[in-house]
Amino acid sequence: MNSVIKIAFLLISLIYVFQRIWNNYSSKKRIKDISKNLDSEDFVISLVEGLDTFVIKEKVEDFDKIRLQLEGGKQIYIQNFEIKAFKKVEENIFLFVTVGKYIEYDKKKEIPHFVDLCFKVVLDNQDGSIKIYSELYIDLNDKNLRYDFGKNLIKLVK
Repeated sequence: MNSVIKIAFLLISLIYVFQRIWNNYSSKKRIKDISKNLDSEDFVISLVEGLDTFVIKEKVEDFDKIRLQLEGGKQIYIQNFEIKAFKKVEENIFLFVTVGKYIEYDKKKEIPHFVDLCFKVVLDNQDGSIKIYSELYIDLNDKNLRYDFGKNLIKLVK
């Protein structure tokens, strides 16, 4: 009986480890695939239309300055996000393709996790704001990562 419990625990542990490795690999592969297809206008429009979950909005004053900062959006890192691709979609709409890294603590170990996130940044001249949208988040960690990116991007371009 004791050996059955040990085997079950070992199997569950292996499944957990494999799932984490697979999720990290899938996330990086998805970003690579998206980055390769950014030259296709149909693909970009479809992607941007799917980024409809509100992340953050902030009032801004100098749209020209912010637009120039965003157009130069080739900065590779914003906090714990690596910008894998950037595209100006329209005059006031920008697309950021990122990989976010966060650390989960399991007892005494640090476990790194990677998530692929896409963001649509909109400069809204009518209400004088910058708005950031993304895909639907899965859980609170996912939501907080999206908010952190939005807040840090706004801080960077203001």
